[in-house]
Amino acid sequence: MTTRTHLTDHPRQGSMPLSHAHERLRIWRAAALLLAACSALAQPALASPASTPSVAPASAAKPQPTAWQGVWEGRLAGQPVVMALYLNEQGRWTGRYFYERFGRDLGLWGPAPDADNTSPDTLTLQECAPDYGIPDTPCEQPTGSWSLALAGNSAKGQWQVVSRTGRFVPTPVTLTRVAAYAPTAEALADPYEQRRLKGIRAQRGPGGQQGPVAWEALSDARTKVATPQFTRGATPAVLQRVNDQLKAQWHDRVSQALTAIDHDDQVDVVFANRRWLATTYSVGFYYAGAAHPSNGFTATTYDLSTGQPVEWPRWFRFTAPGTEGVDFERRDLLAAQALKAFAAQVTELPPDVPPATSDQARCARLVLAHYACRGGRCTSGELTGGRMPDGWQVWPTAQGLAVAPDVYAEVDRGCRGQAVVLPWGQARASLLRPQALP
Repeated sequence: MTTRTHLTDHPRQGSMPLSHAHERLRIWRAAALLLAACSALAQPALASPASTPSVAPASAAKPQPTAWQGVWEGRLAGQPVVMALYLNEQGRWTGRYFYERFGRDLGLWGPAPDADNTSPDTLTLQECAPDYGIPDTPCEQPTGSWSLALAGNSAKGQWQVVSRTGRFVPTPVTLTRVAAYAPTAEALADPYEQRRLKGIRAQRGPGGQQGPVAWEALSDARTKVATPQFTRGATPAVLQRVNDQLKAQWHDRVSQALTAIDHDDQVDVVFANRRWLATTYSVGFYYAGAAHPSNGFTATTYDLSTGQPVEWPRWFRFTAPGTEGVDFERRDLLAAQALKAFAAQVTELPPDVPPATSDQARCARLVLAHYACRGGRCTSGELTGGRMPDGWQVWPTAQGLAVAPDVYAEVDRGCRGQAVVLPWGQARASLLRPQALP
């Protein structure tokens, strides 16, 4: 991927926790690291002391190339840095590092250990721009170079700016090997990522209020990624339960923002009363090496009596078991009502619709096509079995129940989060048991 795409073409719909948006983000992140992980795992295991020939004199022992492989901590120009280094499947050095102050990766690449008879206790690396990803080949335009010498678990050397227009004084580098390294896509299992997360600097700021609920904003100083932390609207135990879930997801979002080339996300509080608290989460992201940027949308409604997410299939009848699809006139099926509302967005357009409405109608057509809707009936097998269709995001609003199916391909990712709102009086007909709404 040589073209950097900015994430300004997706709507800021808002949303909260993990589900589809973070699953897509995890997939991209995993894809960006997959080659590195496979190559690291493919390296032969180091020989144990018992298998080392005992006839070699001690004076002949030399550092092995794999002694460089690992996670390193140290200083570059007086600034704390963390570096991860390993041999890729071509036998060449690959890695990345970040300044603790910023937390964002720069790529590293080096020749095979035996190239040009290089001594195993010295190492020269190219530094690559952040959007180069995990370099398996030399950078086309290196931004810097590293020259290091190994002494046990320590290394010293110099870092030098690479420039065609000026000369820069080399800067000292000191490093200590602190952990083994095999790159993964999960921060909790990766010692390099664990050190990045230690740099989160949380700060509290003004939040907001909606209905009986009030909150502060918790944000990270490096990425500006923020999440609400609720201070009023339920019992202290319930608020703590909700806040703990949001804070855990916030840590994950900060990690994603630091490892992406482009990352833009937002949590919105969209509804609150004495019963429910609803948040929405929108995210746009691009990882170096990915074919294109992507985005996602999720919604979560918390039950303010328990602090747990509401399970909407326990409230509403979405589809009916033993049926082939749904009919738009089935008022007792929430899926039928929602798809009928999408059909109305397509058929009720005036001739001179504005572009935004045209986009809405295009997204609605995609939903109807996905569920094979024609003539007031949808025959897709996904609408059978009496269950909530996969990928549907549902949340309360003041006007009614919002429904946003996520059935879109990547080329239509701009549609994610497009919702219809079913008035409460209409949604009530599909309740599994009579009760007040909202």
